[in-house]
Amino acid sequence: MKYHNQPVEIDGYRFDSELERKCYEYLKCGISGSDYIVKAHTEAIALMPPGNTLSPSNKFRAITWKPDFFVYRTKGIAESSLIIEIKGCETTDFLLKMNLASRLAIWDKIIFCYKSAQAAYTSKMQKYGATVTYPALLPTVALQKLVEIEHGKH
Repeated sequence: MKYHNQPVEIDGYRFDSELERKCYEYLKCGISGSDYIVKAHTEAIALMPPGNTLSPSNKFRAITWKPDFFVYRTKGIAESSLIIEIKGCETTDFLLKMNLASRLAIWDKIIFCYKSAQAAYTSKMQKYGATVTYPALLPTVALQKLVEIEHGKH
């Protein structure tokens, strides 16, 4: 149980919170019938490979991030996938990982979804130029972002 959230299961996926489940259902309903499929917690992204060192005696283990959702195109270009991270609050660990992620080529393919409009608009991700939204707008923002990616605007 993370941050006092109760895990929830739906469609064979186990979500860490009710907010993640709600966003999954918004995405599933909002994107169904299109050429996209939503998958939850499927793969980790390496933000910093293992073995980086500050000194010979101080080696770091790999830093990875497992996003909440991937939206994949069912036909056509595989590169038109999207990464979605759901946030109830911004932890220090999350901010560190996103600082690293902001330097990767995937940065333009990430959407951060916060529990409310207020949380989205006061998000620290704004300073990194990130796409930020809240649950009710998530499907619309995701489809718009996918179209932009496919047309090379990112």
